[in-house]
Amino acid sequence: MLYSYDIFDTILTRRTATPHGIFALMQKRLQAGHGGLPEEIASGFYELRIQGERLARYFLREKGSEEVTIDQIYRAINSTGLLCDQDITMLKQIEYETELENIVPIPAVTEEVLHRIKNGEHVIFISDMYWDEEHIYGMLEKALPNCRQIKLYVSCDTGKTKRTGNMFSFVRDMEEVHGDWIHTGDDENADYFIPMKMGIQARRVYKEKLLPIEQSILKGGGDDPSIQLLVGLSKNTRLLYGLQGPGEIGASLGGFLVGSYVVWLLHDAKRRGIKTLYFIARDGYVLKEIADIFIDRFGLGISTKYIYGSRKAWRMPGFASEDMDVFELLNVSVPEFISDLSAIADIFGISLPELRRFLPNGLGRGEIRLSRIDVDIIFYCLAQSEDFKEYLIEMNREKRRMVCDYLKQEIETKEEQVVFVEVGGTGYTQNCAEKLLREFYSGKVMTYYFQLYSLNKEEKQLFLNFIPDGHYIKDAIEPLCRALHGQTCGYIRKGDLIEPLTEDGEEQYLESCGYLNYIEGLRHYAECYARFYENIFTHPTNRKVIRKCWDYYTRSRDKTLWDFIGEIPFSVLGNDGRCKKYAPRLGKEEIRKIFLTHRNEPVAWSYDGSSLNASLLRLDEEERAYLAECRKKADLAERDSHRGGQESAIVRIPAKKVRKGSRIALYGAGSVGKALWIQLNGNTDWELEIWVDRQHAVYEKEGYPVKAPEALLNTRYDCILIAVLDIKVKEGIKKGLIQMGIAEERIQWISPREYLEEYENV
Repeated sequence: MLYSYDIFDTILTRRTATPHGIFALMQKRLQAGHGGLPEEIASGFYELRIQGERLARYFLREKGSEEVTIDQIYRAINSTGLLCDQDITMLKQIEYETELENIVPIPAVTEEVLHRIKNGEHVIFISDMYWDEEHIYGMLEKALPNCRQIKLYVSCDTGKTKRTGNMFSFVRDMEEVHGDWIHTGDDENADYFIPMKMGIQARRVYKEKLLPIEQSILKGGGDDPSIQLLVGLSKNTRLLYGLQGPGEIGASLGGFLVGSYVVWLLHDAKRRGIKTLYFIARDGYVLKEIADIFIDRFGLGISTKYIYGSRKAWRMPGFASEDMDVFELLNVSVPEFISDLSAIADIFGISLPELRRFLPNGLGRGEIRLSRIDVDIIFYCLAQSEDFKEYLIEMNREKRRMVCDYLKQEIETKEEQVVFVEVGGTGYTQNCAEKLLREFYSGKVMTYYFQLYSLNKEEKQLFLNFIPDGHYIKDAIEPLCRALHGQTCGYIRKGDLIEPLTEDGEEQYLESCGYLNYIEGLRHYAECYARFYENIFTHPTNRKVIRKCWDYYTRSRDKTLWDFIGEIPFSVLGNDGRCKKYAPRLGKEEIRKIFLTHRNEPVAWSYDGSSLNASLLRLDEEERAYLAECRKKADLAERDSHRGGQESAIVRIPAKKVRKGSRIALYGAGSVGKALWIQLNGNTDWELEIWVDRQHAVYEKEGYPVKAPEALLNTRYDCILIAVLDIKVKEGIKKGLIQMGIAEERIQWISPREYLEEYENV
């Protein structure tokens, strides 16, 4: 029995994404300065090398030969007349050295070959290649130290190739094969169909084709050595570890984004002299796994620790203090996903009955579906309640003590800085954590982020942002960083120790959607990086790769990606107690509700996921056509009705504030103004004479009948109703109206508390 093996992409592969990647690495080396080559050669070597081989294959084959040699390729390159013999010798040597430096053995096949040799079986190598026997033996020695005892047939030496079948005939004669013969290789034609036609048993190893995401990143960047190596790392991780499904996603998408972030923060931490990194649960679990591999392999001397914390466990204990701003809490709590009073109670970490104690009794009549303006009204009302603030402080007093004791237990307070690692967020929870730390720690506090979602205020600690960009579907990084345990919901004292309490519910869902395989793929990515790509660890971050990867991830309709990521359990609020999917598939009924029937309502009323834009990427062709139809109908309906605002359950005009039958001038076209305008259009108790706003031109373009405030001077009305919630904004508008000569007694404003009391009276 004869066993023959192809070499490239069967026994050996390259660190680069494609064979041409070797030329990109050479070009970088030549551009750095080597041997006084002409600038045209140094800066354009990648294209010249590809073109030279193409020309050689067309015109410079020796008579009767089916393969070109490396010498013929370089003679073709030198048809430009730019090189001397010494230059050509030097370039061939550099190419061979670059090939050697980037060889990666494929374990599955090399182990099989070694096993056959050990058992004394008849093994040979066959390769279609422009490098001769001596050079290829040199490459094989990287995987098989005693390879020279095995016969090697190379196309450029024999003049025959596998792809024509002539190489197999030549080998049959040379090896005097009269019995069974099994050939193993990766090429569908040359290594499988051709030998099968010739009566040779053929076995095709899996050819590691580039995934669509890898192809997208490589497109237009084949001559970029960094892109070649990073895509090659992804490809080879999948090849060497035999990854499939979610494991492939971990090695590709996870590696490009999560892996790059970890490499960046480790370099920065080393530069800053940081001794310990505290990875915050749950997003920090995967990050720590990768970081530990790199730290150990590259001897970085940084300690890591996993800290159990969360928005639910840290935010309110740090927030509830004398200087808290209740309304500010709304703005950092993803208000578009707040659809009822229960969600508001969850934000404050209290029960629904406890919340209702501080609201008018009318809000206790069943569950109310809240629009965004309703949520604003409730938060304004709570923000003005000193009783509510005092209650929050008291409710969180023991929780605050427990969190502080836990942090004191886990953090090395003797170090001059405490450095956390996060993935995405506004930084608000970390500012709350910083308040807690200040009760026992006076050093520097810092947090790394993959991406910050807010840069609105001066932060109280140092935030370092890996991606300073407003990415589309900004939170799409977070499903790629999950832990199998649930969210940290608090702490418990057990003897002298404080231990975290975690919620149940997500572990089985994560396991069922293949998340363990995803983590394994990401872990293998780090292992492959540490084993074969050590020299690129210190390279600067290739932000072009990050951008291309993110754009593909969040804009493509890659079914393989989204069938995995869309099913991952994920909650935007992180405290609603339900196991939502990140981006569930939408049926036609859901599309109709979201984009037509309930188009002016909060998305949370009709969508049971966390990322609507991501769910839209999962629509098939028929569903996309249906979506376009619904949007078209919605646009027509809005033009016909001129009602583009959200209807409010709470916003009503109190008769005791504005006498029925009054002619009203409405000032303000924001969310409150739109809600009042909708009410006035469907109500005969008052007559709307005019609607004004300083930004009238903007609203007019949207189709609203809004005029400039100066139009009030030529309008008859009984009162001006200021449609805002903030009392300071109201005072500014009122002052401007009085300066216009409008009598103060004709100016009315409804406070948030009055809206709630009016709702109670209905």
